Amino acid sequence: MPRDSRNPPGTSIAIVVALALIVYTIAAIVFLSSAANAATVITVYDPKPYRAFCRTHPHAAACEYAPKQTTLELTDDVFDILRDVSSDVNWEIRPRREVRDVWSLRPTYGDCDDYVVTKLERLRDRGLPMGAFAIAHVKTRAGENHAVLVVRTTEGVFSLDNLTDSIKSLAWSGHTVVSYMRPGRTPGSILTSRQF
Repeated sequence: MPRDSRNPPGTSIAIVVALALIVYTIAAIVFLSSAANAATVITVYDPKPYRAFCRTHPHAAACEYAPKQTTLELTDDVFDILRDVSSDVNWEIRPRREVRDVWSLRPTYGDCDDYVVTKLERLRDRGLPMGAFAIAHVKTRAGENHAVLVVRTTEGVFSLDNLTDSIKSLAWSGHTVVSYMRPGRTPGSILTSRQF
């Protein structure tokens, strides 16, 4: 008896596999696109508490002018410095929401901006170039305002966040960037940027 040429053996399995691959590819594209957009900038924000901090701490790493934006070569030693400083500061400062937003350097208790300026200070002390860093104002997955320190490296932009001891790619952090802030030419002035 001749075979039905309209439906050769294994055709239905091949169709199922092909459809599964198409669905998988579409899902991967959507996922990667949304992850890349996690670091999309929405607007620019210029916080007054930062200016007040720089008036009282003009020589703090967060306030001194970085002569040019640089990209940090991400060697194992550099990654270890980033991880150790971030983890140490996360452990040393106890989290506490502030009623009035005041940026503080090396406090016992503090919120996200206090972690950021303290980490910058430590990283400058360890010899890393400040032109590779910026303060990112972000929205968390829960929609809360938050600040993280970000670093531009040869392997991408990473965040040093007080919510985790892991050094994560900013695109995979789950945060949506609102704005970036880099120190300006005079203490307390800010060069905000929609891209870092």
